[in-house]
Amino acid sequence: ALFRAFQKFLNKNKMAGAVRLTDNKGRVIDYGRLLDSTQDFSKTYPSIADLLRECNKRRNGLPSSHPYNYKGDRTRLLSKREQSDIVKKLKKGYEEIIKIVDNCP
Repeated sequence: ALFRAFQKFLNKNKMAGAVRLTDNKGRVIDYGRLLDSTQDFSKTYPSIADLLRECNKRRNGLPSSHPYNYKGDRTRLLSKREQSDIVKKLKKGYEEIIKIVDNCP
């Protein structure tokens, strides 16, 4: 939700890094595709994109999202340490987003 709201902010203010949130038929584009390294957002804000992409990759590896990974192995729950690490990474990314929004004229 934060990423999509940030994208709306970037689009509204005609700022670099804005990407389309819907395709030509009006369908919502998957979050993972929006974070693709070839997208303008990832090129403009690589550190934020890398953090979000890493967290999304791990989210996709949870049993509640996908019971098995692409190799056919069962996915696993987050450990307490992983949870803590993800919270730290997201905090860093969110702080960078807040700085961008706060510094907008």
